[in-house]
Amino acid sequence: MTGWSPTAPAHPAPPPPVARPVRDTARDLRRGAVVVAVLTVVGALLGLVWAWWSPPTGAAFKRGSDGVTWLIDENEAAVSADGRFAILTLGLGVLAGGLLYTRTRLRGPITVTALAIGCLLGTQAMRLVGWLTGGGHDSGPACRIYLAQVVDGQCIEHTRLSVQAPSLYLFGAAAAVLVYGVLVSFAGRDDLGRRDPVRRMLLERRAAQFVPAPPWQPGAPPPQGPGAPPSVGQGGQP
Repeated sequence: MTGWSPTAPAHPAPPPPVARPVRDTARDLRRGAVVVAVLTVVGALLGLVWAWWSPPTGAAFKRGSDGVTWLIDENEAAVSADGRFAILTLGLGVLAGGLLYTRTRLRGPITVTALAIGCLLGTQAMRLVGWLTGGGHDSGPACRIYLAQVVDGQCIEHTRLSVQAPSLYLFGAAAAVLVYGVLVSFAGRDDLGRRDPVRRMLLERRAAQFVPAPPWQPGAPPPQGPGAPPSVGQGGQP
């Protein structure tokens, strides 16, 4: 005689949970760190190009009381240096955004963040290297100028290469993110073509739920259901 046993479980034990695949965020972060490092090194190399390409700066007077520097020889050297700096930073951003999009495994939000940070650090590296290698001085021999009152300070023959418009520091990062975003907007797949284990799991689960109907044999009743073909009567009319 069988019956209910107080020791038997009232409900069967649920099946063990299936391990869900997750994205390897640590791997993406390592790749993003490599992107930042590469862009910083490239920016430092571009600093040498900026120092070679830019014309020498003009003379200046450094006030001795507070260290404020006044440009004495107003010429186009400062504007030309800023223009060349903008061209180099824009080129770095455009090329970096386009090249990173071609790397399918690197696509994603972490790459965009690394792209922006790398371009910002690369721009600062280019400014520092240009300032160090572009020639010029921060100080000079003591001199005196006569304005409304006598001002003592230092006369500098050529100032160091520097950026006069700080907004140029954002040009490279803005161009990189813009180029990358435009290319993403034309992507044919919402996962940007990169390997996504979560998306693959969902597609496999959907494919497993689809069971095709058996082929219809002549002489057998036609299959019924919303997906069945319409029955054909005499004369070929349904």
